[in-house]
Amino acid sequence: MAMFGTKKEKEAPVPVVKAAPAPVVEEPVAPAVPEVKRPRTLIGPGIKFTGNIEASEDIEINGRVEGNISSGNTITVTEGGSIKGDIAAENYILDGVSEGNAKVQKFCKIGKAGSFTGELFASTLVTEDGSEFEGTLHLKKAKAPVFVQPEEPAPEEAPAEEPAF
Repeated sequence: MAMFGTKKEKEAPVPVVKAAPAPVVEEPVAPAVPEVKRPRTLIGPGIKFTGNIEASEDIEINGRVEGNISSGNTITVTEGGSIKGDIAAENYILDGVSEGNAKVQKFCKIGKAGSFTGELFASTLVTEDGSEFEGTLHLKKAKAPVFVQPEEPAPEEAPAEEPAF
């Protein structure tokens, strides 16, 4: 006589389903956009320039300039660079030597290797440890135009005579 459970019943095999590989979706590549830099004038480390410079672009000085410089943007004097003359700019970053007055419309920074001697007009001044400043500082919140010619005084008028009654 057969006993219960002596025969092992075979379990039906579980079907294996292979999943189709996920489709490869390539991310769209943005077109390469060239980096746009503002034009700038560069005075290299081996250059000594004598004369005045007027520009509407950024100016970077790594060499020596003897003369006045004005720019509608940023003037940067790197470590090793120097200016002997007046500055007029929107922003002024000094890591070199500057001897003369500076009228800065917005932001002036004197770095740790920077040395300024003269009269400085700016709305914001940042100095780092080690920087040197000798002169007079005028800080104003108002952003007066830097490149305005002083107005000629109005001619004085003779007082009008009062009629006699």
